[in-house]
Amino acid sequence: MSGSQPLISIVTPSFNQGHYLETTIQSVLNQDYPNLEYLIIDGGSTDGSVEVIRKHAKRLAYWVSEPDRGQSHAIAKGLARARGEILAWLNSDDLYLDGALARVAEAHRKSRADVIHGNLIVIDENGREQDRIWDVPYNWYAYRCGVQMIHQPAAFFTRAIYRRVGGIREDLQWLMDLDLFYRFGEARARFHFVREFLAAFRVHVSAKSSVGGEKFRREWAEKLSASRPPVPSLGPFGHLPMRLLARARSAVYHLLQGDWELFQRRMRTRGRLHWLVGRLISMK
Repeated sequence: MSGSQPLISIVTPSFNQGHYLETTIQSVLNQDYPNLEYLIIDGGSTDGSVEVIRKHAKRLAYWVSEPDRGQSHAIAKGLARARGEILAWLNSDDLYLDGALARVAEAHRKSRADVIHGNLIVIDENGREQDRIWDVPYNWYAYRCGVQMIHQPAAFFTRAIYRRVGGIREDLQWLMDLDLFYRFGEARARFHFVREFLAAFRVHVSAKSSVGGEKFRREWAEKLSASRPPVPSLGPFGHLPMRLLARARSAVYHLLQGDWELFQRRMRTRGRLHWLVGRLISMK
């Protein structure tokens, strides 16, 4: 059966996340997908992560635990070794939802897209659902203007497009996914949106996304802003908050799809109208 399904390679970069690593590994290995290659690149953890990895060693295509130069270096090492037609990385505190890889393989079979992305669930440190993020089909202009994000845990890409853009930038430690998807768009990659939840993103006090803050901004200013076009001016409103524009774009998409409940949830109409009225009143 596996011969009819594309080989999917998943890389998990790991460093001292032993508390969550077992659940992450199980979410990959329990996918029941017949053509899976799973690689774990650990940075020399000292918290018991290696023992967790060894428990599953027979089902892994490759694993290593040795010092590296950070998360991006670990991801690059794993993806360089991966043989799959479809690639992705899953951080050691995130999860794939049941059936995610089968959905990705089917979407790739039908669309032949270079990049496949879907919806994302947000969970807390105990695995309890906190929020749901409904994505929309990728639009290059929206992405380069900051009106859209590709949510990395729920994104997959072909080995061909990954190699075409030169792979992940190892000098980036905070914005490597944003940069990679930007370069996919720049290379005119074909994107395909799966209207299903594919992964869960874990929020906890030690997560990079929770502590990044100023480091995200500094890395953008020092390493990315010079190669990115400025966000276009929006007349008397100046630069409207990108999160508001992203929510509006998502709301319109769901309205056109007939998802009235999602439209209301994404738009939160009353609060947005109050904001808009206040903005108009404050204009001179």
